[in-house]
Amino acid sequence: MDYKIEGEYSPLLTVFLNKNELLCAKDGCEGWRSSGICEIHTADNIFDALKNRLSEDNLFQRKYTSSVNNAEITLLPDKTPCTIFPVNADGSCSLLLERTAFLASTGDAKLTPFISKTFGEKRFELCAVTGSGTVFAQFSGNVIKRTLSEDEFLFVRAEQLAACEKSCKLETSENESGIILKISGGHILLYTVKR
Repeated sequence: MDYKIEGEYSPLLTVFLNKNELLCAKDGCEGWRSSGICEIHTADNIFDALKNRLSEDNLFQRKYTSSVNNAEITLLPDKTPCTIFPVNADGSCSLLLERTAFLASTGDAKLTPFISKTFGEKRFELCAVTGSGTVFAQFSGNVIKRTLSEDEFLFVRAEQLAACEKSCKLETSENESGIILKISGGHILLYTVKR
């Protein structure tokens, strides 16, 4: 599997699959694909289809494979402007991504719920990158990387946090401006525009 990311303001992700390789993509993000790419339908009837669509792994996602080598599929993020960020998963990835960041993944890499808190009608959730392969994350606007020491704190609105390492210490609270995170110790990625 190979890939390329083209464009800055509204980038495109093109993934090149070899025969029998698997790509899982967010529903509705397919732009175009070559003739060697086919969508996988694993259900024999309407009840199986509904069961698959409502399972945790398949909710709002489509799966594709290739019948030939070097077939391509291009995905269009549903966030504009945005940054596409590839994350290599090898079973030891320590990165947490915000819940809506998923664009696509290869192999058996996926996002698994890790932290979830609800404040009234507001919800804050971070997901761990698990499995092996590549997860392609989409983040609104540009992304800024910050490294915080153990005794350095940064207060961030929840909707501005794109990702952080599992080693970061996170405390959540709510005030009149929304959910506020107190973060220290590790690498974090921040959105530079509000969604």
